[in-house]
Amino acid sequence: MAKESQAAKAYQSIRASIFDGTLFQGYPITEVELSEKLGMSRTPVREALSRLRSQGLLLNIPRKGVIVQQFSKQEIDMAYEYLEAIEGKMAEWLARNVASLSFTGAWCCVAEMDAALETDDAEAWARADDALHDELRDLCKNRFLVEALKGMYGQIYYTRMLFTRILLDKKQSTDEHRHMLLLISQGEADKARQCTEAHLRRVREEVSRLP
Repeated sequence: MAKESQAAKAYQSIRASIFDGTLFQGYPITEVELSEKLGMSRTPVREALSRLRSQGLLLNIPRKGVIVQQFSKQEIDMAYEYLEAIEGKMAEWLARNVASLSFTGAWCCVAEMDAALETDDAEAWARADDALHDELRDLCKNRFLVEALKGMYGQIYYTRMLFTRILLDKKQSTDEHRHMLLLISQGEADKARQCTEAHLRRVREEVSRLP
């Protein structure tokens, strides 16, 4: 358990450093450097790096080592286009299986997004947004949809954490998430899918305007 706790701590710390730009795109990663920085052995750091690689946040380059993944605007646009289809289908799945699911955690995330808006805390809003997507993904029992989403972690999460601090209309996004969750919880499968797709399409268009 202690080993798992250390690995989880290393994962959260390294992930946060990537999202806040401390470990910028193209930055070379070494187990030794991170172990010294985090004050722990290389084993949990190695496990954390493996997890981050599987999420697409790190890239292993033969004979050169590991670097923080670099994403072009075109790659990010394509990733959001892909996400539009997958998350839309997941929203439909959740709505069709609503009788066996509890959305208490998801509604709590929306409430946290509202609270973050009240205090104008972009960091807290981004974390709540992140948690909401994780919550809905964890409720989905279609493993193919879930695995498809996990494969997009790097591109989407990196963009989300940077973009939401700058340009995203967080009030509109919160309202859209609330409406999407309401449609899901009411079992409105087609409408939930359409609402999710429309939200991600709008976000993709906003991302495309990034410099």
